[in-house]
Amino acid sequence: MLYAAGELKRLGADSASSECYNRASKAVGNGYSEAELKGTLYRHINQVIGEIEHLSGGDVAKQMELAERVFKSLKGPSKAAMEDRADRVQNSILAGLKMWYVAMTKKHHGRFSNVDRAALQAVETAIAAALGEGDFSEAQRITGFNRQKLQAASDRYVCASCNCCCRLLLIGSFSVVAVI
Repeated sequence: MLYAAGELKRLGADSASSECYNRASKAVGNGYSEAELKGTLYRHINQVIGEIEHLSGGDVAKQMELAERVFKSLKGPSKAAMEDRADRVQNSILAGLKMWYVAMTKKHHGRFSNVDRAALQAVETAIAAALGEGDFSEAQRITGFNRQKLQAASDRYVCASCNCCCRLLLIGSFSVVAVI
């Protein structure tokens, strides 16, 4: 639940949360003070109700619909709308990765320059690191990246992060495994 900074104070936010209080105050305001709660708030409520009644022309159904829409508008987007937006953003990112990968493979026909190979391996390693022990065939289907190369990138990432028998050293754009 989103509280105005003043409400956080009324709820008993301690001094340890003063930084949080200051950020909230800057982001959403302080809300009504204790003194304003007695008169100003009720006066504002009556003004808003009067405006809704005026705009609706006395139609109670319109008043209820307008009040509900104003509430939803002030409350912000629903969780479903936020999830839908996140899905669209994720799909756009995946589409961009696919387009980049296709453009890279068409440009080089398998013979990448050192710089482009390093960029490709970095992206493959990032995908593999996010997957962990995930399904590389599904990752290939979603991103368009080669499954075997994603698996090899995963092996490179695991090898670099295991801190036991070897370390992955990046020298220029070439990967070298040094056994310790």
